[in-house]
Amino acid sequence: MAPVLAAAGVAAAITRDGLIGWVALVVFGLGVLDGLVGVFEHLRGIGGRIGGFTLRNLVAGPPPLLPAMFMALAVSGGLAIVWGAL
Repeated sequence: MAPVLAAAGVAAAITRDGLIGWVALVVFGLGVLDGLVGVFEHLRGIGGRIGGFTLRNLVAGPPPLLPAMFMALAVSGGLAIVWGAL
């Protein structure tokens, strides 16, 4: 999903008019959805480890901040398209 998100960002940086802007906005929306699913799955992975949500599992388990940052990137790209269209 990351290469598709990057390609949509480059395409939207060149032009936001017409179909390209809408496609980029949809791709960024899918990136937000992907980030939300990733946060859920990472938290579920931490909770499934022996000991549950302990500090050790938060440090050694799957990092929930990684999909959250991916989601923040998609949100910022979508906001750039929407605010650029105003």
